[in-house]
Amino acid sequence: MFSAFFKYFIKYLVVAKTRQRLLFIAFFGLVLSSFALISIQGIMGGLQQSLIERSKNYFGLGYFQVSNQEEAQKIISELKTLKLTPVIEWEVELLARHNEYIAPVILHGYDPQTLSPFLKTKDHQGIILGVDLAHKLKAHFLDSLQIFSPATTQSMLGEVPRFSA
Repeated sequence: MFSAFFKYFIKYLVVAKTRQRLLFIAFFGLVLSSFALISIQGIMGGLQQSLIERSKNYFGLGYFQVSNQEEAQKIISELKTLKLTPVIEWEVELLARHNEYIAPVILHGYDPQTLSPFLKTKDHQGIILGVDLAHKLKAHFLDSLQIFSPATTQSMLGEVPRFSA
């Protein structure tokens, strides 16, 4: 029964002299594309759910943000009592100047005493600039930059920003 209907349908699409066959072709295309979209969204939803579940099982990374030294020492001592080794990182908003160009930067630093053993043998001198920042400052390899803080001034010289070359 279904094969007879299918033959009639195909024959009608090929032989019919009206525009109705284009409507059938368009409708069939719409049904096929909707089915493909629903199946792909179902597959991607399952993959995303699996990724979410795996990311929740990740174990071993924590992040604390503190505003003063006393709070930091308290958290570090609590972590050490739990036999965890924290790596201390500092983050400061500064300005960098090379020749006449000035750009805002966020300087990330770390305490070398709390590094992992495989990082202690590396050379930790110098600043690593991102490509966009280096291009903006027109800084090249081994150029010296002037780093200064607009929030910290030396009042002895009349509110001149403190800097380091």
